[in-house]
Amino acid sequence: TVMFNEPLETAFRTNVDGTAHLIALCRGMRNLEALVHVSTAYVSPPHSAGCKGHTLEEIRPLKIDALELRQRVAAMSPDEAAAATDAILTEAGFPNTYCLTKAVSEHL
Repeated sequence: TVMFNEPLETAFRTNVDGTAHLIALCRGMRNLEALVHVSTAYVSPPHSAGCKGHTLEEIRPLKIDALELRQRVAAMSPDEAAAATDAILTEAGFPNTYCLTKAVSEHL
């Protein structure tokens, strides 16, 4: 999804699970030589150390474990995910579900 404030469950299903399914599909391709994942500049928060107004071309470390968060969200009902969204965004240091889930997908 490219909606910045999509419900957390929907954003995870689209941006994180979609990427995970693509990676799994690619692992089954015997002759595949490369998978190029083009993400977005929005996964690198502007307050990141060392950015100085530039978006660095690197996978930025997360404040939380990506796989653990994916499992936590997958275990939640849509209502539980909605209730937990603000706390998760604060814990992870992201302004919205789009930025968070795109960053998590880079860590798969």
